[in-house]
Amino acid sequence: YHINAFLYVPGDKSIKVNGYELKEGLVKGHQDLVRGHMDTYRSLIELFNLKTTNNQYFGCHLFSHEPSFVIDNKLQDVILDHGIFSLRNPDLHHPDTFNVSRNTFDYIKNFKILNDALIE
Repeated sequence: YHINAFLYVPGDKSIKVNGYELKEGLVKGHQDLVRGHMDTYRSLIELFNLKTTNNQYFGCHLFSHEPSFVIDNKLQDVILDHGIFSLRNPDLHHPDTFNVSRNTFDYIKNFKILNDALIE
């Protein structure tokens, strides 16, 4: 579930790397929180200031500190910033010290039910 993503936004300053000259990147940082496909889509829209007046988009910005989650639709597992649990049985979780609150479980379960109804 760990996927590296690189976003290169070249600036005006040139630097040398391994004998090559290239433009130094403007965006620097590291994100340890859970992010998904919708978050990437939203971030690109906001970074390039694209018009979204007729389109809805969801997710949190890749560079924000908002908590988020991703649902593995095949296994019905939910990946959160600090652990994983099963929508089928919230007692199944990793790591062993991680416990999901009833409010978080209900919120994500209702989100999944609504999402499935919208797809149907």
